[in-house]
Amino acid sequence: MNTTNQSTGFPGIWKLKSITKSGGEVHTSMTHLVIYPELLWEYYPDHVYYEGDQIGNSYSLNWKDGIGHLEVATGRGRSFCYFVTVDGNSLRMKLGSVFGDFPKDNGDGEDGCNIYRYERETDPEFITQLSHLPEKLPVLSVEHPVLGRLIYDSNYKYWETTLSESPFEDTVLSIHVKDGNLPDDSFFDAIVETLKKLSLDEVREFAGEQLLELKNESWLDEDENELTQQDFTERLIQVETITYNTDGSLTIWFDDNDLFWGHGIAVELDEHLNCTEANI
Repeated sequence: MNTTNQSTGFPGIWKLKSITKSGGEVHTSMTHLVIYPELLWEYYPDHVYYEGDQIGNSYSLNWKDGIGHLEVATGRGRSFCYFVTVDGNSLRMKLGSVFGDFPKDNGDGEDGCNIYRYERETDPEFITQLSHLPEKLPVLSVEHPVLGRLIYDSNYKYWETTLSESPFEDTVLSIHVKDGNLPDDSFFDAIVETLKKLSLDEVREFAGEQLLELKNESWLDEDENELTQQDFTERLIQVETITYNTDGSLTIWFDDNDLFWGHGIAVELDEHLNCTEANI
């Protein structure tokens, strides 16, 4: 349930002016945050952001001592958590550095948090354009005997499904394509064969080789002992997402199981299924 106090001026159409993290800054005026009383979403030029039954994300916003505590639902039982301040036509949102947690404070220090600064949009034509929900598009989907029901996302040009067979139970598979043309069965069959050849044990071992030193140097809890590589790899239980590219390369995303305080672990593989890079 949304608990926004309308007097705060939070709802509206906001133009992104900067993103700051650890002293670096990226400027853009092409991205907008559209905030309704019950939902919000980001607008990018040439992206549709509306197909199927839902647009945007629901949110809750509670104010305490002039700071809004904003939780934006992800649809998977967790939320992005921000501190929000509104000053007239300026909006500042600070995202917690750990997924699902609020920032430790609302300052501008180098604490690993992204800080988003917006200005209220003043272009009347643009305001009119974004003051109503975009046109709903039909969902393009296909059924595959192994991959299940794949749904096409026209915003980002990828097919997505949730796998159900071992060892990828509850893993989201995203297949990036160049256009929205319906691939033939052989395209999806080839992906099934690729997944059969994929050795998760090798991927886990590679992640441990690449990230164990980082874990032990910078990401140990106060009462946590240094991990061995076996300790590290045994924590990589759940594959959350597999991103498949049309050239055959993959990215495997693991739930970090609190190795890096909630940050996902990504391992990239080339078209021959050789591991090439691991990062958080």
